[in-house]
Amino acid sequence: MTATIHPSQMTDIDQSSYDPARLFDTVRQRLQLHSDKALAKALQIAPPLLAHLRQRVLPVSGSLLLRIQDASGIAVAELQRVLGDRRRRMRLALSARKASNDAPRVPVAATRAVTR
Repeated sequence: MTATIHPSQMTDIDQSSYDPARLFDTVRQRLQLHSDKALAKALQIAPPLLAHLRQRVLPVSGSLLLRIQDASGIAVAELQRVLGDRRRRMRLALSARKASNDAPRVPVAATRAVTR
């Protein structure tokens, strides 16, 4: 079961400057997309999730900022500035941390053999 944290409960963020809509508008403009549906597809997230993020029903996570960086080429620090997020650290969503912890460990020697 996952607990939902409303952005107003995030004490490290100045709510007067926190604006996910500004972030998504900037990314949409940078990627030259004409709709949120196209943006959601580019970010590989569901359109309803994007709507919830825009409406501040859900907070923008560190893992989503990394995904946006990969899609747009905009640095995470710049994304945080546009978002109005002044936290010094971002935490990955629990599912992202769990996935990385559950990933099978590959010995270094095995990865070297594949890359040669």
